[in-house]
Amino acid sequence: MKRLNLKHPDHLLICTTTVIIATCFIGQLTTLLKTNTYPPLTKSAIEEQIENNTLAKKISKDLVQSAKNKLGWHTNGIIRSKGTSYYIKDLQHLTNRTNYTQGNKSPYQTILNYRDLLQAENIQLIITIINGKGNLTNPATNALVSKLKQQNIPTIHVKKEPLNQYLQHDSHWHPDLMEKTAQLLAKISKKYVSSNPFPYEETTQTITNTGDLIQQNQPELHTQTINIRTVRPTNTTPLPPSQILILGDSFTNIFSAPEMGWGQKAGLAERLSFHLSHPCKAIAINGNGANASRQELARTTKTLPSIKLVIWQFAARELDHSPWQNTPIKFHPPSETQPIKTKIYKYKILTIPKWNLNTPYPNSITEILIKRQSDGKEFLIRMLLKKNHQYTETKKLTEGQTLKLKITPWEKVKPNHKKSQLYSLNRYDLNPYWAEPQHSK
Repeated sequence: MKRLNLKHPDHLLICTTTVIIATCFIGQLTTLLKTNTYPPLTKSAIEEQIENNTLAKKISKDLVQSAKNKLGWHTNGIIRSKGTSYYIKDLQHLTNRTNYTQGNKSPYQTILNYRDLLQAENIQLIITIINGKGNLTNPATNALVSKLKQQNIPTIHVKKEPLNQYLQHDSHWHPDLMEKTAQLLAKISKKYVSSNPFPYEETTQTITNTGDLIQQNQPELHTQTINIRTVRPTNTTPLPPSQILILGDSFTNIFSAPEMGWGQKAGLAERLSFHLSHPCKAIAINGNGANASRQELARTTKTLPSIKLVIWQFAARELDHSPWQNTPIKFHPPSETQPIKTKIYKYKILTIPKWNLNTPYPNSITEILIKRQSDGKEFLIRMLLKKNHQYTETKKLTEGQTLKLKITPWEKVKPNHKKSQLYSLNRYDLNPYWAEPQHSK
């Protein structure tokens, strides 16, 4: 990010704009305070009158946005510089000085607790932390990695990679960098795989796409063409039970989920399967590798019996922005004895997770804990929060609010939301449902 230089015309424009906005605001506030309006103006009333001021609106919308665009600042947490797009959370992580190793709810302690749970089941843990774009590294992350290694937890930290190892206008890695990481993971993981080799073959495929840092109102940016290496079994015999499970996020999904636009069957799990000649499973949830993938595993009843190794992968930026939660490795929530009926009920909102409204993901869903008013039963629901970069009415929901909902099993709609970011609650004891608001006629 560039420093402001008052001799630079674009920088001077930002400073001048800021002064003008402040002057307009103070002038409007002084005028409002001098009036004898009764009842007294509330904060929201003051804000509404200021927002209605034509000059202030024009300045904030036109001049400020123009200056930000000239400096490479864009909406939804995106910065552009020298033909490359950056996710601002990645850059902020590089300068964050939070201690990730202190406290019972720190990333370090959460990882140790999870390691202990896995060890009790004779399962080894490997940590894989992936930095975003930027040729720096955070000393706090280095300290975390060092302490994890002191605890004999194998840890891979992908850092200080050149820009060409990341997609140009996407917040994820280039397939070449993923390939290097898969090869390193394979080297570490070999001793945990005891089954006979199961052969895979690869095919090179060319993919052209834009990236998740390209917004709909930015058509001037160019696409990028890359080569991925898709993986498939060499023969048609049934796959042996997988002994390796990846718990990950969109870095695991990026070349595996076709909805993300960069191909399929070429992601981290597939490439690791190829190098090990052994099938690898993956539970990967976009934007929430720190918590949601572990919560999903806790609800799964058929995953753990054959697993000998868990690779927990997450983006380095999640060390700053995720509430790190302790989650069991298996909980197996009770299945419904009776199917959920699609009848509409009234529910009260109990808990809503914290949302980060500046993310590059075009689509987001959120978990919400609700209580049915007719019988007091609690449900964990998922609702559409953002679609095609536009926030839905879900954004306006508040805890304590009552609304009518129609809920259906999550599994019925899950294929439609593989690309979506997920804001989760640590309620692994409940099976999630999909909810749609029902407006009164």
